[in-house]
Amino acid sequence: MTDIFTYLIGAGASAEKIPVVSQFHSKLIEYRNFFENKNIDWENPSTDSLQTSRKIKQRVIEELNKLIVLVNGHFSIDTIAKKYYFAGLENEYKTLKFLINEFLTYTEITKGVDRRYDPFLASILSKSNDGQIHFPSNIRILSWNYDRQFEYASSQFLNDFDNRSVQEKINVFPGPDPHKVATDDFSVFKLNGTIGNLTDDKGVNTYRSHILDLSFIGNKLQEEDLDRIFTKTLERYSQLSSASNFFNDNIEYSWEDKPHVENVRKQAVAATKNTKHLTIIGYSFPTFNRQVDREILSSMSNLKKIFIQALPDHIAGIEERLRATIGENRIKNKRIEIHQIQDVSEFHIPFEYDFGEDKRRSITGTVITF
Repeated sequence: MTDIFTYLIGAGASAEKIPVVSQFHSKLIEYRNFFENKNIDWENPSTDSLQTSRKIKQRVIEELNKLIVLVNGHFSIDTIAKKYYFAGLENEYKTLKFLINEFLTYTEITKGVDRRYDPFLASILSKSNDGQIHFPSNIRILSWNYDRQFEYASSQFLNDFDNRSVQEKINVFPGPDPHKVATDDFSVFKLNGTIGNLTDDKGVNTYRSHILDLSFIGNKLQEEDLDRIFTKTLERYSQLSSASNFFNDNIEYSWEDKPHVENVRKQAVAATKNTKHLTIIGYSFPTFNRQVDREILSSMSNLKKIFIQALPDHIAGIEERLRATIGENRIKNKRIEIHQIQDVSEFHIPFEYDFGEDKRRSITGTVITF
């Protein structure tokens, strides 16, 4: 049996570009300021449409100001989301997801990709004589992040800057076709969903009109590009409360029990059950995710080594929560080794990883349809 190497990644894996919990407040203020400073000066707008757009802009700013205050008074934005969810505040919950989506999409487009993704991909990818790019079939990525850092970084190596195409090639799930998943091949499972997509109540994705040419990401954007980001946010906010709008932002929290959300976690378990080496990067095992984390880790019956890669100040606490999630008896009985990696300058690749040809697959690899 081929050894499976699984990566479990959290916010720390994107920390060079995407704000972590402690930075959310200040970065939201920066985004609010961007929004405030944008003028509605489209060519020859009607008086009615101009007034409507100004009202929508003001409402978005008001919503951002509310969120800034809330973030300052809560441990994390996830805490706010769960309060809305349990209180049955559906409109507030939906608006919060909308704001997170717009804020992080803007941040990712303007800031670019965490530089650690490039050396990681350069190390694991290969190219055959016929020019095919090969991803290793024995690597799985489980991401609790709703950013698209992995997709953006991969696009540079694939020389393919269409968002939908890139997601299909690297087997992102849920992806463009919510009924296709690769459980026995290289794959990226987005456990919290993905920003920049819309989904209906059945989990069917539809692609929104952000800048989907990924070659823009991280480059110096022109003023008209920033204008487009701004105007699209206004359009989406105006649709948010529309009675005809049955689409939701594709952010799915661990406490949601929708069938398509449950299916993502079910398929992630199936894809990683034979994991022998687990590398955890920038993930702190928050209480909110404990049930899902325990389900995934308990299914890894062949697990032998775990590598925790995090900043020195955080790593001991992460190991403690990891041990509680797995259980000390299992760690002892299965003789599971746990190693700390305190150098976070590059993503860790275990020395046991074999770069042999038999572990590689073309980007046209197979998928399961259900």
